[in-house]
Amino acid sequence: MLVSHPHQFIYLKTRKTAGTSVEMAFQPWAAARPEARVKEAGHAKISVAGVVGMRLIPEPERTRADRTWLPHLPAADLHEQVGTRIWSRYVKVAVVRNPFDRMVSMFHWRDSLRAERRTGQRAAAAEDFDETRARFRDYVLNVDWRTDEDILTLGGAWCIDVALRHEHLPQDIAAFARQVDIDADQIVLPITKDGKSLRQGHAVADYFDTETEGRVQDRMAWAFDRFGYPTRPAAADDAVWSALNTDRRVPGRTT
Repeated sequence: MLVSHPHQFIYLKTRKTAGTSVEMAFQPWAAARPEARVKEAGHAKISVAGVVGMRLIPEPERTRADRTWLPHLPAADLHEQVGTRIWSRYVKVAVVRNPFDRMVSMFHWRDSLRAERRTGQRAAAAEDFDETRARFRDYVLNVDWRTDEDILTLGGAWCIDVALRHEHLPQDIAAFARQVDIDADQIVLPITKDGKSLRQGHAVADYFDTETEGRVQDRMAWAFDRFGYPTRPAAADDAVWSALNTDRRVPGRTT
């Protein structure tokens, strides 16, 4: 998460939406001393310029600030931390993603972490996709996975002013940068946690059956309704990542 006082925006970080990449891209405008190269892991930073949330710091090494400014703070907690005056004045921004595509990404992220705990190494692509699909089905139907509704709503009401679409991330970032008076030419969007190889070339729709499709439709109804995402997984795609792999620079200002 980020709070930028000079540019008056609050970035709420959602899960498996390129949230870390976007956070790193905008971090220089929330830090008093922008780093030459923003690192993926780092302690929380609080300054006159704003707040940069903690990223990837193990629990034993966390500072008091790290435990306050956590990566995926719910809107209610972040509102309490910054106060009503700042919350009401600043632009609230977050990234959203096709729920079916996000579900596959969440599954592989969790699967990889579990493998690392068991073996000390992140999961590699499995040879048998039927096995992967069975574990995916169990995850979707039997695990209480996060929908991020607590990050994007306050008191039951939508609280985000600007939604950056994962599927059109460079273009949406450029438009938001102009809105908060940041030179889009200075923004570089890094690629982090890219787990596409774990999908073994399978389309999003390959993971789903009728039950898992319905489960995502029900639990992520707010995303389908608000952003008009197709309610069938066959329509989900990862076009943004193929674009990022060839050009990480956000489109600059137009004249």
